[in-house]
Amino acid sequence: FFLDPVPSIVRGRGERMEPLSESSAERLRGVRLLLIKPSFPVKTSWAYSALAADPEHYLPAERAESRLAEWLATEDAPVRDLLFNNFEPVVFRKYIPLPTLKKRLERELDLPVLMSGSGSTLFALIENKEEVGSVRECVGDAFGEEGWVAEARIV
Repeated sequence: FFLDPVPSIVRGRGERMEPLSESSAERLRGVRLLLIKPSFPVKTSWAYSALAADPEHYLPAERAESRLAEWLATEDAPVRDLLFNNFEPVVFRKYIPLPTLKKRLERELDLPVLMSGSGSTLFALIENKEEVGSVRECVGDAFGEEGWVAEARIV
């Protein structure tokens, strides 16, 4: 996945990868992301156990595939319409700083924010350079020097 960095659909536990069609991949190219790493980790084994114990919050594969198919078929649908993370409800119940920071970034900066994988890293889709400084300030307020922010771009 990292050796051939093309926008892809990743299924299973990350072991099944399928490159997006050229037209779908083009919709993602150039999208800027901020990776937001809090000052604490979330144990992956705990997150999977918590999700398994709370299946109410798990989006079944059929619904996830339907959502993906709809996004792929709608040429002008923004990527933010596609994104979700099944882990957020269970992880956010235990790690309160994560939903607090997410809500602050969404409310104050109007950024779509999601947790990456099983946490604790969050990511935000960004459109302008000014937002980067504001996000860094929010993360510094929340986590001090132990938290960090990195910028990336989908190529």
